[in-house]
Amino acid sequence: MSRTSSARAPAAPGTPPVADAHLPALDGLRGIAVLLVMFCHFLEHQQRFSALSWRVLYGASDSAWCGVDLFFVLSGFLITGILYDSKEGAHYFRSFYMRRVLRIFPLYYGFLLVATVLVPWVTALVSGRATPIAHQGWLWFYGTNILMGLRQEWLFDQGPVWMGHLWSLAVEEQFYLVWPLIVFIFPRRPLMEICAVFAVAALTARVTLLAGGANELPAYVLTHCRVDSLAAGAFIALAARGKRGPDVLLGPAKLVAVASGAALLWLVRLERGRLAYDDWRTQTFGFSLLAVFFGALLTLAAFGPANAPWRRLCSVSLLRRFGQYSYALYLFHVPLTPLFQAIIPATMLAQWLHSYRIGLGLHVALSIALSLGLAVLSWNLFEKHFLKLKRYFPYEVRRSGPIAGAGASAPVGGESSPATIFRRTPLTPLPAAPLNPPARPNT
Repeated sequence: MSRTSSARAPAAPGTPPVADAHLPALDGLRGIAVLLVMFCHFLEHQQRFSALSWRVLYGASDSAWCGVDLFFVLSGFLITGILYDSKEGAHYFRSFYMRRVLRIFPLYYGFLLVATVLVPWVTALVSGRATPIAHQGWLWFYGTNILMGLRQEWLFDQGPVWMGHLWSLAVEEQFYLVWPLIVFIFPRRPLMEICAVFAVAALTARVTLLAGGANELPAYVLTHCRVDSLAAGAFIALAARGKRGPDVLLGPAKLVAVASGAALLWLVRLERGRLAYDDWRTQTFGFSLLAVFFGALLTLAAFGPANAPWRRLCSVSLLRRFGQYSYALYLFHVPLTPLFQAIIPATMLAQWLHSYRIGLGLHVALSIALSLGLAVLSWNLFEKHFLKLKRYFPYEVRRSGPIAGAGASAPVGGESSPATIFRRTPLTPLPAAPLNPPARPNT
């Protein structure tokens, strides 16, 4: 993937840690996030034309990297919900980290084994030339973003397997290391204040880096520069658990969504039809605007009326399916991109269909469909078997409704009033997650 393209923002799906809580609209929101990221990457290296309609299309694809920011907001929301609701449990840290290990590590390290051991070995057999992955220790210890920030260059996209997109998973893992302790120590209101401090600190860190002469990469990939998106989601989770419940968020969320959305459109206009991740305006207050905008959309999807258009859109079954498999989709789609370009190139499809527009559309659709197929296979043949072990590490939560904690199994729909979702009840060990059908395979 190009290191010079403004579309080069391979983020990913953050893999939110809510274990068994089932929020259909948030599955759909996660599906939107992963589709944005795939749209960005599958169009990144395609032939470009100067006509207005093509400029609009590629402006949209060059802006779709922001799907990673949506993932971060979702992660902050879901992680904080589970941590806050289970903090009085006897095995708070053990349950959280073991369930994270069972969900994230098997697929991540299985992927690394294939990418750093199997593929180079096969390549050496075929070509007679070994292709070791440089600096791979940073991949194994979730330090991808740190090395990129220090070197100020995109790494791990050389060789037979592209892995630069793993930087965003590193951001989330680093967040997991410190946030559970902070949530454990502080009450709800101080935690909300800490979220606000994190948001200001992230903006300050980005401005300082850019003013000091750093290029766009450190401000984009380093955790302390991106924590405002995670903090936005965390703030919403904590605010919704106040005495007034999530109702207190709904009115402001509509105004915030409109205002921040308008500001982002203004940025797109200033940046000539796209939201460029490497533009100084986006790198400074643009990331903060995205955190606020996606936080507002999350609030409306999670707590809005069941018949509201946005919540109904996020509850569409197809979007929810993409959201359910977004972890594997995100891991796989970047390494598969050069393969798709080789076996189903847009130019070849355009020749068959006598239209480059249709050929390109079919290329993207097939690439997404094949990625989804592989993600479904990964879930059924590999991932879900590790998740069976989660029953040995149940959460003990203050049962406060469908989304409280990671383990409440009741679905969220229009049946429950948002005002009653967060009523506290005694600590209760949660049942094991149902594995068929998959409740939330990307967690």
